[in-house]
Amino acid sequence: MKILGWASLLSLLVAGGAAPPSFAEPLAPPPVPHGDPGCLPRVSDGASEPDRDTIRAAGAKVADQMIKGLLTPRPAAPDNPNVAPDMGTLVIDGAFGGLWARCGLTRRERSLVTLGILMALRASGELEYHFRIARANGLTPREIDEAIYQAAGYAGFPAAATAREVYAKVVKQDASADKKQ
Repeated sequence: MKILGWASLLSLLVAGGAAPPSFAEPLAPPPVPHGDPGCLPRVSDGASEPDRDTIRAAGAKVADQMIKGLLTPRPAAPDNPNVAPDMGTLVIDGAFGGLWARCGLTRRERSLVTLGILMALRASGELEYHFRIARANGLTPREIDEAIYQAAGYAGFPAAATAREVYAKVVKQDASADKKQ
């Protein structure tokens, strides 16, 4: 069996009448931005780049929609306000305004991507919050289980086991909180 390299494959495509793939021309952006209603279109959507105040306002709105009343316990403020005092602004502008408010992916899709990244990083504290956010954004328990299985293959079994532990803790805490209500 002969293994073909890129040049051989390209010559077969050309010889067979098919045009070689072109990577020079970018794909046109979709006419209607994909994402959640009210998402903030960007240059990649064919819009102009929003100013910082617009991004901050969109970030504050998304953060309020995503975490208000959802995260218990809520992330604690630092005991010392002199330690990384701009962190809240960075989270609102960068994570919520710069990423979660974008068009291109729905919040549900972004949650799935975020879980995968946090699992690979073994970011247990963030995973605890993002498992809840993912469920609120529409991921089912089965989909979260599948994300954990997928992480085992790509991030390793220890990372997936850590994610499974954190998710089990979240499910248990939430079930306990539901019984109290």
